[in-house]
Amino acid sequence: PELLLRQKPMATSSVTTLTPRARANSVKGPHKYSVAEEEELVMSTLRRLLTAIDNADYATYCELCDPDLTAFEPEAKGALVEGLTFHKFYFDNRTNESRGCCQSTITSPKFMMLGENHALVAYTRVQQRLMPDGSFSESSSNETRVFTRGGATGSWINMHFHRS
Repeated sequence: PELLLRQKPMATSSVTTLTPRARANSVKGPHKYSVAEEEELVMSTLRRLLTAIDNADYATYCELCDPDLTAFEPEAKGALVEGLTFHKFYFDNRTNESRGCCQSTITSPKFMMLGENHALVAYTRVQQRLMPDGSFSESSSNETRVFTRGGATGSWINMHFHRS
């Protein structure tokens, strides 16, 4: 089953928090990118991910998400979703009329590196939709996404999100 509640105790970890000035000037790990460069790479991945969702492009969605993605989202009614099967249902059942008729805008993004290989982005997502009757619909949600470096290339992929 893809829809599971996690009831494991939380592991503790040590996270170093840098001041904004130290973050801006730091170069981390083997990737040798500044935090500003890492931010641009993660934000680019996030924009591609939201475009894939808007266009019901499941192949790109899978490329940009960890296969063990976890999520809290309204559709799951408070349960922790694990894996991609839950989301595939929505990709597979979008009507042809609604494909490509949606646009997401990222507003007020806050970016944070969580060590060398993890990053967090919190933002408000504004969605605009063209409805089948020709009218428009707008909605917004607050989202937090955690990215990790994945695969041999070390590209950023989404490993967890929370949407409310």
